[in-house]
Amino acid sequence: MNKDFKIPPPSLPRPVGPAAPRLPQAGDEIDGRYRLVKKIGVGTSGAVYEGVQLSVDRRVAIKILKPGHYHDENYRERFSREAKAIARLSHTNCIALHDFGFSDDIHSLYMVMEYVDGVELFELMQSGELGFVRSLRIAIQIAEALSHAHRLGILHRDLKPENVVVGKEDVIKVLDFGLARMLDLFGDDSGRRLTADGTIYGTPAYMSPEQCGGEVDVTVHSDIYSLGIILYQLFEGRLPFDSREIVAILIKHKTEPPPPMQTPVPERLKALIFRMLEKDKNKRPKTAYEVADILRAILLNHAMRDDKMSPDVSQEIQLSFLKSEIDESREFFPDTYESQRSNEYGLQVRNSGKHRAIRAIMTGRGKTEHLPGQLLNNRYKIIAELGSGIMSTVFVAEDVEAKKTVAVKVLSADLPPEFRASERFGREIEMLDALEHPNIIRLLGHGFDLSLDRHFLVMELASGDTLDTLCEEHRTSLDLAMHVAYAVTDALAYAHRSGVVHRDIKPSNVMLVPCDDGTVSIRVLDFGLALMHAEQSRLTEHGTVPGTVAYFAPERLKGQDATTAADVYSLGVVLYTCLCGHPPYEDKDSVRLAARILKGGAAPLKSFVHEVPSELSDLIMQMMDPVPTNRPQANQVKERLESIWHHHHIAAVRVQHKGPAADPVSAWKLRRRVEPPNERAPQPTNPEVPVVSRADASDSQQFRRHETIIAQPPPEPWRPTPAMILIAVLVVVVLILAFSTLST
Repeated sequence: MNKDFKIPPPSLPRPVGPAAPRLPQAGDEIDGRYRLVKKIGVGTSGAVYEGVQLSVDRRVAIKILKPGHYHDENYRERFSREAKAIARLSHTNCIALHDFGFSDDIHSLYMVMEYVDGVELFELMQSGELGFVRSLRIAIQIAEALSHAHRLGILHRDLKPENVVVGKEDVIKVLDFGLARMLDLFGDDSGRRLTADGTIYGTPAYMSPEQCGGEVDVTVHSDIYSLGIILYQLFEGRLPFDSREIVAILIKHKTEPPPPMQTPVPERLKALIFRMLEKDKNKRPKTAYEVADILRAILLNHAMRDDKMSPDVSQEIQLSFLKSEIDESREFFPDTYESQRSNEYGLQVRNSGKHRAIRAIMTGRGKTEHLPGQLLNNRYKIIAELGSGIMSTVFVAEDVEAKKTVAVKVLSADLPPEFRASERFGREIEMLDALEHPNIIRLLGHGFDLSLDRHFLVMELASGDTLDTLCEEHRTSLDLAMHVAYAVTDALAYAHRSGVVHRDIKPSNVMLVPCDDGTVSIRVLDFGLALMHAEQSRLTEHGTVPGTVAYFAPERLKGQDATTAADVYSLGVVLYTCLCGHPPYEDKDSVRLAARILKGGAAPLKSFVHEVPSELSDLIMQMMDPVPTNRPQANQVKERLESIWHHHHIAAVRVQHKGPAADPVSAWKLRRRVEPPNERAPQPTNPEVPVVSRADASDSQQFRRHETIIAQPPPEPWRPTPAMILIAVLVVVVLILAFSTLST
């Protein structure tokens, strides 16, 4: 590996990207009306800047969305409609939306909002500076903000401490109302397949049970449940449901009652919180106004008992009651384009397929901004974004020194600083650097870019299809499944010997990579990212662990650390899925799916596919044993696969040899049909995978879609069986005898 990829010294000049496309910068003007002052935050949907409204010299916050859908007229129309609905929010505790637009100056959509100078509630909770009365006042304001929004038919869907800013005199502002709804605008269908196999991303620390279960309709009750989680955390100092594994949290939300509160708070407050956290949404408070009303009563009662309380507190609370009564008396239920009047006061807002797919993105923060055209460390020129995940964003880039195309994975800003600066980070990079195996995507280097304040990984760019694209269409042949099994097992055995556990083996992390000689190599992706996911789950409070539930080992669902046995289990599920065309356990509800996995008892593979050798079926079922110690190690799986291979004369399918002479092969011939060059490749199924279909490896900017067609083995030459030979001999003898008899 090239060892030149080091953290640059502070004196390294800031890289400057080309004029277009580029990220907005301080000093830029938008439509002659707004000037950007400085960037103050980066999120999933875009970046937030402090800005100035030039006409009135007003300080504002400007959110610039990623430019991907700027030229989509349908998207712009729907965005405009959503923004107008959110702009109706007019409440002391809701961020005001002043303006929005579509700017040719920045080639993006933008929103202009009220600027709030304050601190996130999450940071105050971490600091321990909040007392009982201050926490109550903050809780009342959040409830009042929700009550106002719900009356307008607007749900938050993503309420959490990070979306609450505490300003001067503890006046709070709730941010990002409708942001989850905005994410629906990116499409309605792309997420439906993901929910079928339980793909989830982010930490569902504040999700309601119905959100965990993927209900189609989300109501005000979900926001009330999320507020209940915040109240529990405010007064108890911890989350009610926590685990190192995301699915374990989902299960707790669905099935476990919140733990008893240990702090000495009023029983009426405890009762309210536990009522807000009821599993049955109909048992929760019917409105956020009711929650605010009870909280005000608790605060008033506390003020009357506390002699140290200032004398004007009672008047303050009474004014709060009066204000809320006035707000509550405004009985208006707007006929918004996606709302229905509910008989329980609030509005029931319909939820689209895309939101169901991203419903678990709850506290993921700080993904990298759009970077095409930028130059990292004066060496890697970003060409195009391939996809974003919880931990990173993947780009196609040109290594201008080596003059070749590579994949650059820019790590999230939310990667904990103590991890980025730790010895463990360096050790894990060294471990990944040492992984050199023909079936593992290779790490070429790493670095740190000062302009982004991000670490990044440089990997070989793999072009091809992932295994899930084949499994989705039909079950794979026995020959192909055997090749995949041996190649992935060989890679895992090698990695396990090196002390590396993958943690996320699934079809989308197994790639079919076309080679120059017409063969295709099987490659395993994302060893490095899995390591860093695990470390982040240890260092962050909420424990972000993305993954696909259908391929999780049972012990991981219980919150235990991933081991080599978990990798073997996941590979067993992959092989089962390849041969059957479906996973051993299926359910659109992630929690029910997890429960089925924990219970075990998958139908034997042989019952679905009769042509599978019994030895292979038994091996795969043993790999999926619920008890980790009952599973074979990867090297044992490899040995048994070799035995099955040779015993049953599995067809070689015109393969390229990649291992020792005695080993089975791990690549095979295929044909590719290349579509017209003007058709862009779709985004990869797994956004963390550096995949791009290219018609010409030398031209990194020509992305073309291709169809992978596995070539069938040539037919075996015809050979007579012994029985046929015996019959033929008898026929000849009879004919000779008959001819002799006639001659005489």
